[in-house]
Amino acid sequence: MLVLSRTDVEALVDLDALRGALRPAMQDVSSGRASMPARIAAAVPSRGLLAAMPAYVPTGGVLMTKLVSLFPRNAGTSLPTHQAVVIVFDTESGEPLALLDGTSITTMRRSYAPSQGSSSFPDPSRRRQWPPAPRPARA
Repeated sequence: MLVLSRTDVEALVDLDALRGALRPAMQDVSSGRASMPARIAAAVPSRGLLAAMPAYVPTGGVLMTKLVSLFPRNAGTSLPTHQAVVIVFDTESGEPLALLDGTSITTMRRSYAPSQGSSSFPDPSRRRQWPPAPRPARA
């Protein structure tokens, strides 16, 4: 399995290619072609949470999940409040192919997504609540 650190990701990502890949991916999400279930999160009481964001984007043939921790008390420390990893899987076998630093990828995606134009963003009726609302207790 390929493992890429933050330094590796920042050195290897072609920003023009990233920009070009975002539009069709956002169109897949907006049209409902992508499989992207609502985020789930495990709470760490009074400290933070760990969220999982799996997705399959058919246009790019991408099957991946992003795991992101949100720990607000990291603000003002050497650690960011949001830290993430991205795991990429083979779409034929499900084999894990790569583990990448997700913090840098998210930062790059966020900086380029607005340049894609609002027509590429998901329909507002498809927006998911974040953080997720607590689920009712099972009877």
